[in-house]
Amino acid sequence: MDFIHRKLSSRKYVDPLKDSCSKWANWDPPKIMHVGDSGEFIHEGNVYTHPDLVPIAHDHPVQPTAEDDLLLIKSAYARRIEQAVGVQGTAVLATAAVSIQVQFTKRRGAFLVKHKARMSHLPDDLLNRLRANSILKDKCLVSEVFFCRGYAQYLSNRNNYIVMLALDNKAGGAPTSGGVNLVWNAQGAQGYLRHSYNEKPVFSPLYGLKVFRSSCPVRREDFELTAANGEWMDVGVPWDDLNENGVEDVDTDVRRKRMPANWLKIEE
Repeated sequence: MDFIHRKLSSRKYVDPLKDSCSKWANWDPPKIMHVGDSGEFIHEGNVYTHPDLVPIAHDHPVQPTAEDDLLLIKSAYARRIEQAVGVQGTAVLATAAVSIQVQFTKRRGAFLVKHKARMSHLPDDLLNRLRANSILKDKCLVSEVFFCRGYAQYLSNRNNYIVMLALDNKAGGAPTSGGVNLVWNAQGAQGYLRHSYNEKPVFSPLYGLKVFRSSCPVRREDFELTAANGEWMDVGVPWDDLNENGVEDVDTDVRRKRMPANWLKIEE
């Protein structure tokens, strides 16, 4: 039963954030994802270490982006608010190095906060050279990963309430420039909350997945997927629309156009 609960919880967290940003939220951020990882999708390798792909990837190193101080990803029925008047804990937020308030409205939801985040991604030239490569056939490819020093992930258990997060110095003084002494504090959290902070960007709470698929609308048994008739596409979730309990809604009138389940295997 505990396994089933974890499985449904991870789906409820991943699914709405995927709808919001087209990226995959990592249910276990301390478990590092690496740009170029590939598989179906139990990790099978990396384009930068595979002996047959190293000659191609060697000239196209991973590209980093500039660091963002704070990034918030939230589900559709969650909204960021500047100040919740009269709510206990707002004084703490006012003195924090970083503070954020999220209100859940008509439905349950989720959000992810990343502090000192930087994205690394595969360069377009490499993706072009890997088009229709037989080694990556039917494989998901991690095209980008967001690394950060601090993260806070939250999955609500009901609607119509506010969660407040503050990132401040452990001793209560001014935060250090390196962020070594920073710690998360939360007010109003009633669902699943997980957070951590480190002086280095050791967490990967968000990543992108792509797969090379045919762009031809006609499927034939003898159709050969080539670089000319295919393209890199974002990987869709391997489940249909979920109800608020995280169970697939089999009665929905419009079912998701999803990939075959074997195109993506998520470790629960």
